Amino acid sequence: MTEQLIWFGIAEFFFSISPGPAVFLVISLALRRGFAAGAAASLGIIAVNLLYFGLSAVGVGAVLVASPRLFLALKIIGAAYLVYTAIGILHDLWREAQANARGAPLPAQVSTNGARAERHAGAFLKGVAIQASSIKNIMLFLAIIPQFVVPEAGNVAVQFAALAVVSVLVELPILLAYAALSARLGQSVRSLSVRRALDGLSAVVLLGIAGSILFTA
Repeated sequence: MTEQLIWFGIAEFFFSISPGPAVFLVISLALRRGFAAGAAASLGIIAVNLLYFGLSAVGVGAVLVASPRLFLALKIIGAAYLVYTAIGILHDLWREAQANARGAPLPAQVSTNGARAERHAGAFLKGVAIQASSIKNIMLFLAIIPQFVVPEAGNVAVQFAALAVVSVLVELPILLAYAALSARLGQSVRSLSVRRALDGLSAVVLLGIAGSILFTA
């Protein structure tokens, strides 16, 4: 079993560092809102991964794959949530531009603990939405994870649990590293115009992710 865990860890490393929708989401949120938002999205992504491990272990994943309507609903919900978020960012930018044109003060940013908690919860849900709405993720778990399980080696449930632990230990630090680097880049930007450009870029990235969810298998 140890050999399977090592090989799985190597495969998971290369899957995790590859830029994909999940990585782009973490980067986008960390650029705009800082490390905590990127970390919250990372936890949402990991939570869905753990769910998929459980589904694969009990064989429910195969049932889900056989239900195209369910997956279509997941894709639409996930993509719609990301589009809604992107529109919100663009709307805020438009309001700022209108206020600036009128010479009015920009809306004050609320920095209470409750507001921060709400933003972080939203980032977590975005991570859940993007990971749960991709058919490729569940197909990956169904096609690849079982290859590292050896029934002759002992309890299959224990092997799935061990693989899940390895997955978290490999992927979570990588996502957090992306979040930390992106947050540092965002903090280093002092120009208001550049910050607005980053916000616009984040909105475009979210729209691109939504499109990739809807129009890819």
